Amino acid sequence: MRISWNSERLSALMDRAELSQPQVAHATGISAAAIHTYMQGRTVPSQESMMALADFFAVPLDYLYGRCDEEQARAIMDDYAANYMALRRAPYEAYISAGRRVLRTGTYVEYEAPWPYNLVDAIIGEPCDWVLTDDHLAALDFAMKMLTDRQRAAVLLYYQRGMKLEDVGREFNLTRERIRQIIRRAVRKMQTPTCIRALRVGLKTAEGTEAAEARLRELEAQIARLEKKLGERKAAVDELSAICAEIPEALTGLSTPLADLDLSVRSTNCLWRAGYDTLGKVIDAAEDGKLKDVRNMGKKSQAEVLAMLYARTGKDYRGVNS
Repeated sequence: MRISWNSERLSALMDRAELSQPQVAHATGISAAAIHTYMQGRTVPSQESMMALADFFAVPLDYLYGRCDEEQARAIMDDYAANYMALRRAPYEAYISAGRRVLRTGTYVEYEAPWPYNLVDAIIGEPCDWVLTDDHLAALDFAMKMLTDRQRAAVLLYYQRGMKLEDVGREFNLTRERIRQIIRRAVRKMQTPTCIRALRVGLKTAEGTEAAEARLRELEAQIARLEKKLGERKAAVDELSAICAEIPEALTGLSTPLADLDLSVRSTNCLWRAGYDTLGKVIDAAEDGKLKDVRNMGKKSQAEVLAMLYARTGKDYRGVNS
């Protein structure tokens, strides 16, 4: 089969992508005049230009050269897409993501970027400088679900189909200004932090990030609650420490043996036989008024014991033991 240039294939690819001659020229680096002559069939692209066009449209060179019929080309394209589309598609996607310069083709071109990059640019408030994957497009669908039916229809007509405001207004029987307001409100409705983040990183990634951030907020709340409890317990400990500081030294040594209380032998023996062998037990007996009932403890010994308790605790137990 003789190798020839098939200008109709280039025209079909441009129509399918809804791109003009200046846009293709801007993306491939081939002059607009050369693109025009290629489409007219008056000149054959050089090998360098042919490769640039094939890379841009992600098609095999054989398809552009016309070396196969439509059925064969379709089979080649299917196999080609399965194996090499991601690699060869890169120049086209790079153009789409960076194609923000207004291109004028004799008539006014409304947007600096094609659909859906134009709508993403409007939502995030700045040029989208990344290639939109399926996950990013899912994020755009998620954002569009926030709109009413009329808002969604107006946005699609304006951004996707590239209709002018006047033409969109005729679809709804509304004025140009009213349509502009509807579209502006629709875009503002989609300008939530969640939507913007999803458009930047993809819906799944954003959902994972939000889940992680929600878990982090939960952990931070738990930490705050624990810190509050810790503060309350510390305050309680400080309060208890203050109370303990006011307790007489004797009460912190309730297990002090009877023999270490510096009492006379008679007083010590009387208390010992009564079962009061520690300072704590002697204090309990004094509080209950039992010292007066200790066997063989005379008034002198009782007075000695009460004086010892007053010196150690600061309390006077004479009233309950008289």
